[in-house]
Formats: sequence, structure tokens, C-alpha cells
Amino acid sequence: MGVAYENGEGVSRSPREARSWYCRAAIQGLEDAWYNLGWMYVNGCGVAPDDDVARYWLKKSAAAGNAQAAQVLKMIGGKSGARNGCNYVATLPWLKQRCTDPDCRNIVRMVENLSQEYDLDANLVLSVIRFE
Repeated sequence: MGVAYENGEGVSRSPREARSWYCRAAIQGLEDAWYNLGWMYVNGCGVAPDDDVARYWLKKSAAAGNAQAAQVLKMIGGKSGARNGCNYVATLPWLKQRCTDPDCRNIVRMVENLSQEYDLDANLVLSVIRFE
């Protein structure tokens, strides 16, 4: 889906949606998404250019054997950062078990959307909501 949104293949082109799908796939371990996120951040495709975030994903991709990722890493240089640019994706383990009804899923989506807009950590926001 990330590729479809990035290129407008069968859906309206939306770099923001592409990034969202790539983040979800990357967090689940999809190596192509690692490279695609790195590429988006290096080139500022739908996101503000951020070499630190790009390095994070390109390093993972290169370590998995992606030669293109290794080349891009050489070109941008610098040390790898710890930020991954996907902190707005909710990944808390308890969500799968306890958040199964539509109302709960809608709240999670709303938190993710607002977290992306305001650069917040969705897991932190959801944890506060759960505690309250």
C-alpha cells in the first residue's frame, strides 16, 4: 500500500499515507519498507528531509543486504541516529488483546493521526489514556 500511495497507483497519490503504510510495514520487519522510508527521508519525498531518520532505516536495510541502501548511506555519511520517524504508530502489545471493538480502534486511529500531526509518541498518549 505504501508504494501505491507513493506513486498514485490505483489510489490518489499521498506521500503522507505512503509514509504511514511504510512505517507500519517497517515496524513489522518488512525490509523493503526500511529502504523506502530511508529514501523518503533522504530526498524529502512527502516528509521534511531528515538524514538522521534516513540513516536509521537505511542502516537496517543495508544490514539486511540491500546494496542500494549501503550506497545511499555512503553518500549521506554521518552517524546513525536513534529516531525512526514512526513514533506516531501505535505498537503497544495490549492493543491487540484489549482494543478489538470499533470504538476503541477509532480512538487509536485518532491518536495516531493527531500524534503524526503534532509529532507526539502515540504509545505514550495511549498509555496516558489507558491509565486515566
